[in-house]
Amino acid sequence: MKQEIAAEVLKRLASARGELNEGLRTVQQHCEEDEFKRFRREIGKLMGALFLDVVGPIYKEHPTLIPPEMNKTNSHVGQHKKTGRARP
Repeated sequence: MKQEIAAEVLKRLASARGELNEGLRTVQQHCEEDEFKRFRREIGKLMGALFLDVVGPIYKEHPTLIPPEMNKTNSHVGQHKKTGRARP
């Protein structure tokens, strides 16, 4: 993927994550605690998959797009959590 396209995709995905967070806040404010916890768990799964399967590989291909605050603390981006090997 060209870097310009990757940057645009990352921008749009950041916006999508924000929308997911807003949806989660809405559920937290207007629903029962058990419903909120279920929703939070599922949103967490989505965000985790989004990062591991989409954002991480983009960062691996285009490391200059990694935000500076992530670059220092997340040197494992694109690597498998347990083995440390590059994710496929």
